[in-house]
Amino acid sequence: MTTVAGTISTTVRTLHPIALSTLGLVLAACGENTPNPPDMAPEQRSTAMPTIYIDQIVEPYAGAGHRDMYEEMVAACNETDLPLREISAAEKDLLGKARVQRWFAPDKAGYRWESWHYRQGNVHQRQHCQFHLVSTGRHVFIDRSGLYSIQLDDNEPFDTVPLSDRDAGYLSRLPLEDSRVAEGPTRQVAGQECVEIPVPGYEEARTCTWTGGGEWGFDVRSLGQLSVAIASHSDFFRTVILEQRSAGLLPDQITTQRFSIGEALDESAMQPAPATAWPAKLPLP
Repeated sequence: MTTVAGTISTTVRTLHPIALSTLGLVLAACGENTPNPPDMAPEQRSTAMPTIYIDQIVEPYAGAGHRDMYEEMVAACNETDLPLREISAAEKDLLGKARVQRWFAPDKAGYRWESWHYRQGNVHQRQHCQFHLVSTGRHVFIDRSGLYSIQLDDNEPFDTVPLSDRDAGYLSRLPLEDSRVAEGPTRQVAGQECVEIPVPGYEEARTCTWTGGGEWGFDVRSLGQLSVAIASHSDFFRTVILEQRSAGLLPDQITTQRFSIGEALDESAMQPAPATAWPAKLPLP
């Protein structure tokens, strides 16, 4: 995706009060295949987790409206004598969407959440028909040495910090104490089995949670993710919703584009990298 300039405009914030975020989504990794403690019950023992890569698109209800608003503003600009700068067709397709990528390997893991909006130029400089694609989100990487991340809305990296007990738990990948899946129909999404249930409070919405990760600590009884923008850090590391269908304003729509197990990972892609569009918090160039 082409890097371009921009930050979120007032119009975008009004339409998109909740920035897209990482995910009804999960990420984790396992340690080496060490012997289980002698006092660990058989049902608590886990095999070594293989490498896993997940690539998803997340779209809130306002996503389509965000793209429609952009089109309306461009049409209005065409009726003026102001200089017009449109974003590309590929960039327009990203508006109002987010991409979440997650990587899991022995003793390390990473996730990247990036959402795209548009920003207009300075009104006082007659640049409000100058449109730019902008990014928000974050890219996180953890291994035994610590946690490192970069904020995509300003491309500011954070210093590596020692792992907290919770972060270290995301790498150990202990099996669930209760690995019973939720009651509901199962089906295949991206080559993996998931169990589908209604989202509580949004009965027309459906969420389908991966059933194959209980032995590595992945939640197999998720009630869905209303918005990845308000998801907790634990949600991103512990829950894999393979597909979610919206019902009105909530929840977010989640589509899995790829789910691979046991394949070689792109090690360089795991490392925190800058935004693919102009960081939303930075002044326009």
